[in-house]
This record gives sequence, structure tokens and C-alpha cells, in this order.
Amino acid sequence: MAILTTVVVGITAKIVADEAKAWLPSLSQRLLKFAVSRLPEELRERYTEEWTADLLSYPGEISRCFRTLGMCWAGLRIRKYSDKTLVNIVVEKMFWWLFGLYLRLMTRWINRMTEQRLRLNAARALPATEQGVSEQLPPKRLP
Repeated sequence: MAILTTVVVGITAKIVADEAKAWLPSLSQRLLKFAVSRLPEELRERYTEEWTADLLSYPGEISRCFRTLGMCWAGLRIRKYSDKTLVNIVVEKMFWWLFGLYLRLMTRWINRMTEQRLRLNAARALPATEQGVSEQLPPKRLP
């Protein structure tokens, strides 16, 4: 029974792999069309030629498929920045950099305030004696 199962699984895997390999060129072309459709009108023809030539330079259908996924991402990024001027891009980058800096500084400040509050609460929790705080702490153990 185990041998029959192994043979059936092997044959099925081979059929599925062959079918996937047959569909990969079509999938690559569809992804390329999708990536080009995300571009602005004036850039579509140029990038169709460039990206098609780029795809033909890759060996194997799986690598071409992954490459077209990258082209889809690139098409969306080009579309995002094609309507902006260089000044707008720089201002946006500076805004996000300053916002990140603000968040880092606020995190440090909150951590510092939390540490101070914890130290203050710990000092209040110790009973006050005439001998001082150092005598209330347990003695240090030597190794």
C-alpha cells in the first residue's frame, strides 16, 4: 500500500509541476501587462519594451515570474512618484525623517520618566529609619 501511495504521489507531483511550468510564461506576461498598466500613459510604451527585453535575458520561467513581481512593485512606485516634483519628494522624505526622530526622542523621554518614577516609588516604599537607606538594603553576598 505504501509503494502504491508513493507512486501515485510522485505521478501527481510530476503532473502538477509540468502544468505549473506550462502556465508560468502566461503568468509572467499577465504580470508584465499589469505592471505596465500601473505606469503613467507617457511611460507605458517605453517600459513595455525595456521590461520585455529584461525578461528575455533571464533564464528559466520561475526567475522571470519573480522578476515580473518586482516590476509590478516598480510600476506602482513609478506611478506614485511620477506626479511629484523633486521638491515634493524631498519635503516628504524630510517630514518622515523628522517624524521618526521625534518618535525616537519621545520614546527616550518616556523611558527616562518611567525609570525616574520607578526609582521614586521604590524610595517611597522603603521604610524611613534614622540610620539611613543603606542599612535597610540586604547585605551583599560574596561569591
